Amino acid sequence: MAGKLQQLLFNNIGLKLLAFFFACILWLVVINVDDPTQSRNFTATVTVLNEDVLTEQGKYYEIPEGQNTVTFRVTARRSVIEKLSGSDFTATADLNYMEAGGRVPIDITANRYSNQLSISSKLHYLMIETGDKQNANFIIKGTTGGKAANGFSVNTVTVTPNVITVDGPKDIVSTISSVVAVCDVTGMSTDVTESTMPIFYDADGNEVDTSSLKCNVDTVEVAVDMVMVKEVAIDVQTSGTLAEGLELESVSANPPSIRVKGESENVNDLTSIVIPPTVIDLSTVTGNFETSVDITSYLPDGVTVDSSRNATVRIKVKLVDVDERSYEVPSANLSITNLSEGLTAEFTDDMITIRLTGLVSALDAIHPETITGVVDAEGLAEGNHIVEAVLTLEDNVTVGAVTCEISVQKEGAADEGREEEPPVDEEEKPAEEE
Repeated sequence: MAGKLQQLLFNNIGLKLLAFFFACILWLVVINVDDPTQSRNFTATVTVLNEDVLTEQGKYYEIPEGQNTVTFRVTARRSVIEKLSGSDFTATADLNYMEAGGRVPIDITANRYSNQLSISSKLHYLMIETGDKQNANFIIKGTTGGKAANGFSVNTVTVTPNVITVDGPKDIVSTISSVVAVCDVTGMSTDVTESTMPIFYDADGNEVDTSSLKCNVDTVEVAVDMVMVKEVAIDVQTSGTLAEGLELESVSANPPSIRVKGESENVNDLTSIVIPPTVIDLSTVTGNFETSVDITSYLPDGVTVDSSRNATVRIKVKLVDVDERSYEVPSANLSITNLSEGLTAEFTDDMITIRLTGLVSALDAIHPETITGVVDAEGLAEGNHIVEAVLTLEDNVTVGAVTCEISVQKEGAADEGREEEPPVDEEEKPAEEE
């Protein structure tokens, strides 16, 4: 039996080996026709390794826009290559191997089917840009935008956290002058809290592009405390009395009113801000003057000015322009009263000099020929007398003592002693010249 089996296996052994060889060839042909080898390009994003190589040197790196990918060629059988995508490959650039000019070799590996494919041996490089790095801290200033509801204003703005750490290219970080977080209060009448991104500005107020910077926080909380606002008048009170000869025209405040803010229970009943009399002492005033007053010293508890720039008020004290002038009044304008019966009187001078004191404008309006007055001659006997005249004047002028001289005589005494002139004879009249 064994002999027959051996004879069967080795009988025509050459033909059998030839058939086996052709069968293998046929199998390979069939395999290659149904699942041929193909090559295809794939693109993967490059991951940078060992970044601390630069950061420890105080350097930063950045990849130019659009250059953080690599395209490579892969060869595999169609059944394998059709199952692949760019995500099946890992592309890395190790900064430990960075070459001059910022060129870093890219290593590409397959995440699956690694033993059924081959990646082109062509060398690929990632180009990076490097520069000095800077780390800095900035205080975040809270502010508001928009207009609050009518009758309300912003009291305080609080930012949490209020410090931000920035890390990035020195030529950008060094330009940052301020960091601001803005909360929109348009139409607001109650407290509000908003999450917002800080905005970076340079010294000229231009916004800084922070796309290449790393910050320890992306957003901050801005809390705004809203309060009631109101316009109230400023009441300036005075003490003391002006020196003789001075007259007060006005005491005024500039501005005459200010906007204050506070909780409604503190602001609702407030109608004015009183500057006490001790501030303006008229007894020390010798002429027009102005002084500045910090109004915050006189605000009630719980009330502040709406804006710190409005905290100072100018107080102006204005005196009346007073003058003294002399006028000549016709004595005929004065009446002599209360003469005893049987007596007459007349002024010895045609004009009487008076001195008036008052506002310049009032003195300019006086016409001496219209001034009237009276002289009281009660109890005066015959003869010349110096008497005082009482003048009729406007209330805004004053007059000193006015004296004048009158002559008192018996009625008819002025005619006694006068010799009658002899009548002229018509015949004795000189002939009229022809």
